[in-house]
Amino acid sequence: MRIAAVLAVATAYSVLVNALVQGDHPMLRELGENKSQLESAMMFMANTITNNVCWANSDSRACDVNTELGNCNLPIPAPSDNYVDDGRVNKYDQTLASSDAKAFITIAATNSLQQQIGSTKASWISYAAAPKTTQNTIKFTAPGLYDVSITASDYNADTHCTGCVAVLDTVRPAFGSCPIYSGTPTLSTLGSLETYENDYDSAVTQSVAGGWSGTDCSVQTYTVKDLGVAQPTSGTGTTPSKCFGAAAQDRNIGSLKTSLFPANLQSASPDVTTKYWECIKTKVLKENVDEFDCNAATTTSCHGDATCDLDVTITPTPPEIIGSIDHQIPQTVQDASKRVTDDLDNPQNAVFDHANHIYRSVPCASFDGSDTCTFKSTLSGLIAVDPHFATGFPTTTSTGETRDAKDFVFYRYNIGGGTWNEWIPGDSALDGPISFPPSAIATETYEGTIYVQAWTAVGLVQQFHYDITVYHHNELKCGGFGNLFAAVNPRVVGGAHCAIPKTDFAVFHLKYQVGDIMPLKQTSKVTGTFTEMKCQIAAKEESDPVKPDTTPAELFSRSAGADLTIDEDFAVQLVHNPNTAQKTTFTVTCTVKRDLNSNIMLANTDPDEVSLSLTQATCAHSFTVTDCDPPLLDETPDAVSTGACTAPGLNELCKGPLVSSTAATTSLTQYTAGTCCNNYDHTISCNPVGTSATSTVSLCEAVPNPLIMTELAAAEQAIFSNETLTALLGATTMVAVVALVVVKRRADAAARAHECEDAYYPLLE
Repeated sequence: MRIAAVLAVATAYSVLVNALVQGDHPMLRELGENKSQLESAMMFMANTITNNVCWANSDSRACDVNTELGNCNLPIPAPSDNYVDDGRVNKYDQTLASSDAKAFITIAATNSLQQQIGSTKASWISYAAAPKTTQNTIKFTAPGLYDVSITASDYNADTHCTGCVAVLDTVRPAFGSCPIYSGTPTLSTLGSLETYENDYDSAVTQSVAGGWSGTDCSVQTYTVKDLGVAQPTSGTGTTPSKCFGAAAQDRNIGSLKTSLFPANLQSASPDVTTKYWECIKTKVLKENVDEFDCNAATTTSCHGDATCDLDVTITPTPPEIIGSIDHQIPQTVQDASKRVTDDLDNPQNAVFDHANHIYRSVPCASFDGSDTCTFKSTLSGLIAVDPHFATGFPTTTSTGETRDAKDFVFYRYNIGGGTWNEWIPGDSALDGPISFPPSAIATETYEGTIYVQAWTAVGLVQQFHYDITVYHHNELKCGGFGNLFAAVNPRVVGGAHCAIPKTDFAVFHLKYQVGDIMPLKQTSKVTGTFTEMKCQIAAKEESDPVKPDTTPAELFSRSAGADLTIDEDFAVQLVHNPNTAQKTTFTVTCTVKRDLNSNIMLANTDPDEVSLSLTQATCAHSFTVTDCDPPLLDETPDAVSTGACTAPGLNELCKGPLVSSTAATTSLTQYTAGTCCNNYDHTISCNPVGTSATSTVSLCEAVPNPLIMTELAAAEQAIFSNETLTALLGATTMVAVVALVVVKRRADAAARAHECEDAYYPLLE
């Protein structure tokens, strides 16, 4: 503490008056005779004490309040006397303490309570030699107003001079220490910031002041702002709560779970300038100081300027919250993409990047804009995201609960740079569905890009994108289905195919290859997976269209995994049960089924909404068969049965499928034995119809006698080589020749029948 002493005396006039009034003994002489006495009565003061003793030790800051009057540079009146002065030794110099002592100098001081704080006597000679020694015996131990008097006495008179000393406290309170935070405030340093704040709050309560400090009038202010509020709050005194305590940390970090969306959903750069955490504390130490003044009433005012500040602002950045976000197309989604690309023709062996590109298909043959023909999915159904906290981010609450990084990331997405949409993975309302394409388009494929941005409450942390391609299916087609059938007998009469000569059935060939109905793979459309093919056939009397169709029989079938081609013959028998008819109409109906590309399961498509025309095609073709052989009047049949037989007879089918019918039902009988009845007068054999190596239909035919056929041929050649002989034979042996010619014609007819069957003939409508 610095002490200033001010000694003031009133004007000479007032002092003299006070002396005259208060004096109780006569003056020895007039004042005018002692010029020094008059001069010393003038006002005097000293502003400072030059010999104060202040120091600091390890315990506290202290100051010795022990002001000695003699150390003040005060114009204390200098006593003089014409007799006892002048360096003379006076009678009572050695016995000044005696009540009878005369001729000495007295200095005394009293406080504002009229309590004497000190009084000392000195001989004239000692005072003249060392006045400060005497003055120093008067000690002021506290600030205040003091009356100080000096009395000069000789043997017969006393002269008084009374003055005022004001001792002032000029040492203001100070902080013993004020902590300083040397680091950079971040969310990862909240622990040290909490310690720093605690140290600060403790330090500002431990101010050091002088022993005579007045009452405290310190000024304490604060400005605080949480991350979750827009404007700071200011006030006086201490903060309502700790800025960086456990509750404040939970509150501020919890506010980072508040999304910038949807309020700023369409903003390119949402405003995050208010996202800071601020704590400013200031304390200025002050005390109420009594302004002692000998010439005026004492006033009290607040003084002090020792300041201790805490000024911390945390402005979090996105990387301080979220260190990284793993994003990927899940394996299940990649697998579905692969099923799509595997269903495409890839002549160039292009490599599809399923890890970064999504491929999908729709159960339609075009993008018509309908729900069924639009691929729909949640964004979570296509993309997986997994955020991770930044290193140092407080991952647990004050109560030990683990924080989840997912709560601190907020997503928005758009398709192809369009309008932003909020995305909350797994949320029923904000996770889609997304539509691809968003509207009807005429192209064979849809190409789009999904742009995703990941934001924290304080800004953008990451962005990425994925491409998506959507295909529609190709169409099943029946065009040209009739061209898949061919008749073995090329003859057509009256728009109807002729039956095999001498038989009541016709033979047809069906040649089906993959791609005839279900298209082959294409580069820009998906095909799906073949599941089955079934062909049925129904026979009906053509002349009676009002009759209902008969129940069909299964002609051919193929299933997934089998050889899908059909290259087979089948025979169709003219109606004869319950009656024969001029013509018989056969209708072949083939149904091809497929499963659509399997990713449609992800499109939330109701299978009932998928058109049957997309998953199956039913193709039909009708043809008519008639008997084109005229009746014969033969003396000798080709072959005559000699008894009952269960095997196929002459001119009957002996191997292959035979379609026959009743009035209500069409049936198919498969002949596999390949044998014929042997109860004939001629040999009967089971021979293929036609000469194709793949022929699967055979019929029983009579085998001509080789010896007889050779003789007939030689005779015929001899006869017709001589015209005269020919005429003669014609005139004399007519009956025999006729018989021979009949036999020859039958042999030729059999040969011609085989010639006709050497190739298949297109089936004409």
